[in-house]
Amino acid sequence: MAEKNTGIAVIGYGGMGSWHCNKINEIDCLELKGIYDISEERKNVADEKGFHVYESLEALLADPEVIVVTVALPNHFHKPVCIQAMKAGKHVVC
Repeated sequence: MAEKNTGIAVIGYGGMGSWHCNKINEIDCLELKGIYDISEERKNVADEKGFHVYESLEALLADPEVIVVTVALPNHFHKPVCIQAMKAGKHVVC
């Protein structure tokens, strides 16, 4: 089994975000560092499933172990969040 070496985080923990988290955990070379969502309910669900939950988008983007972010938000929110993530030096999957 390959060593997990690429830290990835998911922004948005709705239907697609939770799907991305499950798929990321199936890939040996990725390590899911956590999620961020604006919804307290979704944060609680992610926490109950054992995922690290960032308190803010800024905290997620400031984590040096996060190399890649997956943006799993409604489409009309993609552009500003992707730009913010790229400005923070992250690779973005959108």
